[in-house]
Amino acid sequence: MSRPALRRALPAGLFAAALLLTGCGSDDDDSTGASGGGVGAVDDGGTGTDTGAPEECAEAFPTAFGVADIADVELLPDDFPEPPADSTLCETGGTGNGGQEYANYASPLGEEELFAYYEENLPAGYAAERTEDGLGEPILAGQSGELYWQIESEDGGFSLVLATDG
Repeated sequence: MSRPALRRALPAGLFAAALLLTGCGSDDDDSTGASGGGVGAVDDGGTGTDTGAPEECAEAFPTAFGVADIADVELLPDDFPEPPADSTLCETGGTGNGGQEYANYASPLGEEELFAYYEENLPAGYAAERTEDGLGEPILAGQSGELYWQIESEDGGFSLVLATDG
């Protein structure tokens, strides 16, 4: 895939992920009766939050729910760099057909430090470019074979989005 095609594909994929995440939001109308810890209440698993997600995730990903498992992100290659030290996995997800997946992390790193970390730790064969998403936000994006990936910095964290053509 050419670079112009990559630039079109990544924002479209990110837009799809944004739509997926937007649907996970909550309004203040609690008609389930779960707010008092009764039927339907979430066991926080000792995390100290009512969502079950790690406390570190509350700022960057307030809709994170439960304990995420990176093994659920099947598109993540074994040789892709581990997240930076002091990062906490908050949530994972993807499209129904498996063509796009994401992992959201809480992290103390700012955008420059985050992008530099991945640029320095990417193995050979991973093209990387600092560019902008469809909304003009800075991202680090690239590809390796059929895999397209991008990293977007958030306040208090970052998102890793992975996509394939198939």
